[in-house]
Amino acid sequence: MLGMRAEIRAKSELRVKISSAADAAWQESVTRVAGNYEAIAKLEKERFPEFEKVIQYDEKQLRDELIPIYEKMLQHFSSHLWLAEPSTRAHYGDLVEYVEIWRRFLKNTIPSEIIKKIEHSEGKLKPFYDNLVGQMEKLQKALTE
Repeated sequence: MLGMRAEIRAKSELRVKISSAADAAWQESVTRVAGNYEAIAKLEKERFPEFEKVIQYDEKQLRDELIPIYEKMLQHFSSHLWLAEPSTRAHYGDLVEYVEIWRRFLKNTIPSEIIKKIEHSEGKLKPFYDNLVGQMEKLQKALTE
C-alpha cells in the first residue's frame, strides 16, 4: 500500500506543480494585454485551449489513474485485513469513506456542495499513511535485529 500511496503522491505533487505553473503563465499572459479587450479575446481564443488541456488531463488522470489506485489500495486492505495490525485496521473505515465518496462523485450521484460540506479531503487519510510508515519501520527494525 505504501507503493500505491507513493505513486499517488508523486503524481499529485506533479499535478500541483504543473497546474500552478500553468496558472501563473496564464495570468502573466492576461496581464500583458490587460485593458485591451480585443487582445484578451484573441488570447482566449488562440491560447486558452492549450491551458485548458492541463485541467482536462488532471481530471482524466484523477478518474482513470488515481481513483483506481485508491480502489486497488482498498481492495488490498480488504483482502489482507486479517494481517493488519489493530492500529492499522482502525483506519479501514477512513479509506472506505474516502474511496466511496469519490466513486459517488465521479458517477454524478453526489453534488460538489455536499463534498464541501462533509469536508472530503485526502488529509483525512494522513493518520492512515503515517501508520503505514510506522508499521513498515517497525517491521524493518524487527528484521534487522
